[in-house]
Amino acid sequence: IFTSSKYSIRAICYAAGKNHTTGWDCANGDLLKAIAEKIRMRSRRVSFCYIRDPQQNRASEAARKLARD
Repeated sequence: IFTSSKYSIRAICYAAGKNHTTGWDCANGDLLKAIAEKIRMRSRRVSFCYIRDPQQNRASEAARKLARD
C-alpha cells in the first residue's frame, strides 16, 4: 500500500495491536478495525510504503485519476 499518510502507516503498522486490545476506542477506530480485519483475512503479506511527494509518484497520480473519474 503506497501512501503519503504517516498517520495511516503508524495507525495500522504500530498502533493496531494496542487499539485492538482497547476495543478500537481511538480516533477512526471503526475504519482502522475494518482495515485490520481485511489485512488479517489476506493470505499474502501487506506492505506499506511511504511516499514523500505523491505529486511525483506515477502510481499515486493514477490513483487520483481513477478517483476523479
